[in-house]
Amino acid sequence: MRRYDHPLTVMVVKVRSRDIDRTAAALLAGGNGNGSGLARHWRRVVSLHVGTVFYDCLRSSDLPTWDLEHDQYVVCLPESDEAQALQAADRLRRLVPEHIGASVASGVAEFPHDGLTLEELVNQATQRCESHPHAEAPLEMAEADVIDHDSVDRQAQSR
Repeated sequence: MRRYDHPLTVMVVKVRSRDIDRTAAALLAGGNGNGSGLARHWRRVVSLHVGTVFYDCLRSSDLPTWDLEHDQYVVCLPESDEAQALQAADRLRRLVPEHIGASVASGVAEFPHDGLTLEELVNQATQRCESHPHAEAPLEMAEADVIDHDSVDRQAQSR
């Protein structure tokens, strides 16, 4: 990216939901000795459903990955600067509650301003995600928030 002066941004997405937290707390309070495992599993199941929403929010060139260790998505957004990544994050914050009833927090980091390695970018985006959690209340979704993949593919082919 640096050699050809192309933008690259990394976005970290974490599930934030009162319902998930309440369910996890109930599982932990059950006292069966396996509550923490069930709560962790429940959080992962809901987080994985967030991935189904990515198709409507991200371009085909964007690369979402699941970080199992930290229970978060790490999304590489090639050819996107920070402003474009923030728009994608905003689309996710609007669509996820609509589809699965959970909300998400996100943070972005742009190469090379915020880091020179993928690890540095992920760490910076994670810090921003954790320091600026977004409101739990679902946001209104506009029709323009859903990406028309056929249109995007046609535009890419015409370049």
